[in-house]
Amino acid sequence: MPYDVKKDDRCPASKPWAVVKKDGGKLIGCHTSAAKAHAQIAAIGAQKFGSQPVLDPGTFRRLPVDKSSRGVLTKTIERRSYGVRLEVRAQSDATATIEGYASVFDAPYEMYDMLGAYTEVVRPGAFTRTLNAKPETQLLLNHGGLAMAYTKAGTLRLSEDSTGLHIAADLNTARSDVRDMVAAIGDGNVDEMSFAFRTERQDWSPDYAQRDLLEVSINRGDVSVVNFGASASTSVAMRAQDFDHLDDESALALYARLTARFAPPPGEHPLSLALALAASQG
Repeated sequence: MPYDVKKDDRCPASKPWAVVKKDGGKLIGCHTSAAKAHAQIAAIGAQKFGSQPVLDPGTFRRLPVDKSSRGVLTKTIERRSYGVRLEVRAQSDATATIEGYASVFDAPYEMYDMLGAYTEVVRPGAFTRTLNAKPETQLLLNHGGLAMAYTKAGTLRLSEDSTGLHIAADLNTARSDVRDMVAAIGDGNVDEMSFAFRTERQDWSPDYAQRDLLEVSINRGDVSVVNFGASASTSVAMRAQDFDHLDDESALALYARLTARFAPPPGEHPLSLALALAASQG
């Protein structure tokens, strides 16, 4: 943690608890209790993370959260999964053809990020430009392993219709992994697809509560058959193991947001159990 909480002679007697930066000893603030000093550190972390603090350091009441950072277009790889109708259309001793949809238009689903929940919708035409550019896209199983079909080889065909992104793939059943996948699809044990993409154009509602995907790129991405894959609402959520890799200030920002989320209703004691304990000890 880049800050210390301690009593400091630079603070007045009425506010003896100080927040001090470890590197250089700069005095950041003075408070009446250790609990309020720790709250200031959490608020600093929230501000550093990219939005306004969610707790007032003095009252621990919720403050407005600026969600405009969602509007920044990063063009990082994203993935979405859909429960779709995936079928084996034709099969012979040497080949099998499967068809389905890797994305569905105008079907809202819930997403989560560090600012909370929002709605996302893939709009018609989102794939037009990338398909016209003849993207290099592979069909995978669970987003990994050897490619089972490839647009460049002509074994994977992608098209956009009124429903969404349609896929048709010719598979070589001489491969054992292909046979296993085809059998699972035929038996109805696998019925989800996912696609990996980069966002090229998006539109957010004024309150940043809904994101419309207007144009995406699937070049050098993939469409995948997934067995019990992650739902769209969790595909960009933070995984449990990611918490261990947060720096101190980002972790404090997350702590502040969670504290605000589980804050008691107005009229009840505003301190969390941990802060109440700290207050009782200081």
